[in-house]
Amino acid sequence: MEFTQIAKTIIRTEMQKRNINFVELSEKLKEFGINENNINVSQKINRGKFSFDFALTVFKAIGAEDVKIGEYLK
Repeated sequence: MEFTQIAKTIIRTEMQKRNINFVELSEKLKEFGINENNINVSQKINRGKFSFDFALTVFKAIGAEDVKIGEYLK
């Protein structure tokens, strides 16, 4: 599996664990200064091409502060 696919999978899985959709995520990201609508956020994540600081912000916004990426890298 390539890293862009892994990145996308990690965020989507963590969102699913918390029952958070892209509309909710885009609203939560506004608290951190990311003012993108749900379509833009969805497209960015679905491409799997985003900065690490964006990923960290997503994790913080959705309350995923204990993400273990090792399971995804196998």
